[in-house]
Amino acid sequence: MNVLVIEPSRSMNAVISSILSPLGVCIKQAASIKRAKFIVENISDVDFVVMGSELEDGTAKNLIKYLRQLTATSHSPVYLLTSNDDHDAYAEFLGKGITEVFQKNKPGEFFEFLKNKVMYINNKKKVHGNILYIEDSEFEAILVEDYLTDSGFTVDTFDCAEDALTAFEEKTFDLVLSDILLKGKMSGLRLLLKIRSLAGSKSQIPFIAMSSSYDEVRKVELLSEGANDFIAKPALCEELVARVTNLVLNQQLKNQVEVQRKELESLAMLDQLTGLYNRNYLFRSIPEKISESIRHKYDSCLLVVDIDKFKLVNDTYGHAVGDKVLTAVANAILKCCRDEDVVARFGGEEFVVLLSHCDYVCGLSKAEEIRKSVEILEPEGLTITASFGVTSIQSVAKVKPKFEDLFKLADSAVYKAKDNGRNCVVGSNELPKSAEVIRRPGE
Repeated sequence: MNVLVIEPSRSMNAVISSILSPLGVCIKQAASIKRAKFIVENISDVDFVVMGSELEDGTAKNLIKYLRQLTATSHSPVYLLTSNDDHDAYAEFLGKGITEVFQKNKPGEFFEFLKNKVMYINNKKKVHGNILYIEDSEFEAILVEDYLTDSGFTVDTFDCAEDALTAFEEKTFDLVLSDILLKGKMSGLRLLLKIRSLAGSKSQIPFIAMSSSYDEVRKVELLSEGANDFIAKPALCEELVARVTNLVLNQQLKNQVEVQRKELESLAMLDQLTGLYNRNYLFRSIPEKISESIRHKYDSCLLVVDIDKFKLVNDTYGHAVGDKVLTAVANAILKCCRDEDVVARFGGEEFVVLLSHCDYVCGLSKAEEIRKSVEILEPEGLTITASFGVTSIQSVAKVKPKFEDLFKLADSAVYKAKDNGRNCVVGSNELPKSAEVIRRPGE
């Protein structure tokens, strides 16, 4: 990154260098207009310019027009440092081509801006994305594609919207750049509407509309229909790349935030040891599933599973072995369940399972299937068993039972299973009898 600093104050130059150099910035310094001209005439690219209002051989006003005429600095932001806080002077500076004005008596604000500016430019230079480009003018398509490719983007170019839409549905893109008038039956506007009507995150991909026919009404129409930006053709290549880069960068940052959000949501909803849902998820999701079951008049079963003598395992073999036992039991339960069932670690050695579209009898049968699977596990060479409590929505006396009602019945059934010698299934059914016991094979 190249930064040109035109400032006669040695102390200000030293401070600016101490800020920018550790960030990997190549700093070109000048104290006079003459020296500044020599530097910009012998450099190909300047990312931004920092300039004092008063220089050794003139003022910033004498230099800014010259900078704007050179290729290296014609589009480079120029930030002015001045002691003049007059509003008219500020307006005059902006009118002559200065990007922004900073007060010398507020150095902290300017120095913080410098650090953030460098970080932003570095992020932009790291931006690489896939662009879907639709343009039916072969000459213009080649020109824009080459410029975007040179800027680090991968470009898939089409001359009609129909083919572009097919590619969009099949591949992943970070941005769509499309002319409005295209050959074929589909216009750029229709393509935009098609994209915005898709399901999922694809519908939110940034879209830049382009047109050689600049019409304020059409521009507003496109933006209202979901276009993120509008560029009149022929587009200045530097402007086009800047707009594309900004939108792609914002989209990728948005994607990163969404990934982080899902990771945080996963951390909040999943038990980190077993990978099952956790207690938090249970209390958020199961009430809704129970309500749905009652509303649509189908039965669902709740199973409570408690590993037998688990404290003894921890005390005898240590928590590392205990963790492996928990993971093995969790996997055994999960393998016996369907995708639509909810399997969660409730806490400690206790698990809760909600079997959707499953009546009381089927719930007892499923619990026995899981019991047998746990019994043959032998994690770390240990014989592990579990006790099961089972109930169902239609087994509860209440017309509209809540999760707490079901859990209380199933949990009490677990205690009865423990009293019956462990390693067995007990069903709790308020209608018409209180409990049914399924013993281990051979008893």
